[in-house]
Amino acid sequence: MSLEENKAVVRRHLEEIWNKKNFEVAGELVDTHFNANHPERMGPEGEKRFVTSFHTRFPGWHFNIEDMIAEGDKIVVYWEASGKHEGEFKGFSPTGKPFTLKGFSLYRVAGGKIVGTRFSVWDRFGLMEQVGAFSPQEQAS
Repeated sequence: MSLEENKAVVRRHLEEIWNKKNFEVAGELVDTHFNANHPERMGPEGEKRFVTSFHTRFPGWHFNIEDMIAEGDKIVVYWEASGKHEGEFKGFSPTGKPFTLKGFSLYRVAGGKIVGTRFSVWDRFGLMEQVGAFSPQEQAS
């Protein structure tokens, strides 16, 4: 597949599965051997469960793709995400507050499907600060 076709697979994954929760396309976009370094996230069914759990904690979680770079079978996405903290996350009770954060994710695509994500780096500290789970002053003490 071309670089543009690989980017289109990743873009569709974020738009359809993450943003619209259209899980009907999971089998088309996520390989059965998909590995995202999370045991609960293996294959299309694991991805559905993972996305559902995120949307339970953060209703309205939405990705905006800021930039995509592709080389070979690897696609890097620079994204902005937003949502609202409505469920327990990392031991913090829901606050009901909105957030916006940025991050990077590295995907690998083969045969027209996502076969893995090597990593995602995002501002978890900024998220927790925005939703009021803690403040920078609390961390300094």
